[in-house]
Amino acid sequence: MKRLLFILAFLLIITNMSFAQQFTETELIQGYAQREDTTYFVFMPYFYKSITPKRVVVTGSFRGWSQDMQDGKWQLIYRDKIWALALHNPGFELIKPSAEFKFRVDE
Repeated sequence: MKRLLFILAFLLIITNMSFAQQFTETELIQGYAQREDTTYFVFMPYFYKSITPKRVVVTGSFRGWSQDMQDGKWQLIYRDKIWALALHNPGFELIKPSAEFKFRVDE
């Protein structure tokens, strides 16, 4: 049990560090970034002035265009005015570079 708690705490620290990194303006506009084996989806409410999201998820060809907003694996986390999600994606196994995607917003 202690080992599991340690692993969860470690993953939380790594996730927090990942979201702290800076994204370029181009990455913010296109909605994603690729860093080594990690694909980041980033959503800036600033670009959509009339919305205040309570939840943001990403869907696309890699999810079969699922409309499920409850699946935690695909929910972005809000930090520092940016909604972001980091997904381990070595060798583009999960998400191919040309994969189509969109953000679903729950206001």
